[in-house]
Amino acid sequence: MTVDNNFEPVAKATAVPRTEIRILLVYIGVLVAFAVLQGVLGSLLATDTWTALQQNTYQSTLNLFIYVIMTIVMLRVAKIYFFNNQWPLFIVRPRFSYGMVLLTLYLMLGFNLILNQWFLKFDLSGISANESAIRTMLQSSWYNALMVFFMIVVFAPIVEELVFRKGFYQLIARRFGHLAAIFLNALPFALIHMLTELDNVVFIIPYYGMGIMLSFGYYYSGRLILVPIVAHSVMNLITFFAILFLF
Repeated sequence: MTVDNNFEPVAKATAVPRTEIRILLVYIGVLVAFAVLQGVLGSLLATDTWTALQQNTYQSTLNLFIYVIMTIVMLRVAKIYFFNNQWPLFIVRPRFSYGMVLLTLYLMLGFNLILNQWFLKFDLSGISANESAIRTMLQSSWYNALMVFFMIVVFAPIVEELVFRKGFYQLIARRFGHLAAIFLNALPFALIHMLTELDNVVFIIPYYGMGIMLSFGYYYSGRLILVPIVAHSVMNLITFFAILFLF
């Protein structure tokens, strides 16, 4: 694929009007609704007799349920874009599509490798609260590990790529261009993974870098949303097995 001087890919997926806004509204609406629901359930079910395992089971099940609901609603809202537009464009040139997936994956793995060396050099040890919560659930029981697997490998990549690459990216690109969109849409992607520890800026860097690499894959594939979705899923799969068996 060639790129012209205006940083615009020659081959690109056709945009579907208003899909971005609908996707973002679904995401925000479901998050708010389930935040309220979790608060209500938390007050009703709060008990000192709950073990850590029971709490993890409740949280992993609820998290998966939230992502399943968001995936179903988003695919319903964006069914023409996703199934009639993106899927045919992805499968018509499988070697190119999966080549872009591999390139995006290599960029993310390379970035993480360099970042880990940098963290070690400056003695920036530790893990983010998001990763710590995932580790706790993975190691608590096989049921929780299964819930986490479906959440981070199957449903989260679909939801997050539709929200951040299709939603935020396209809205930013229309106003400021694709180069700005690549770097700016990665910021809310990073922040949504760091809501509980915004004071610890260093842990935002891995997620921000991942968001940039996924955006590059999205852009250079001609804005095929399935490229970052598949790359994101494989990256999470690698992380899942690394945490489960190596840590």
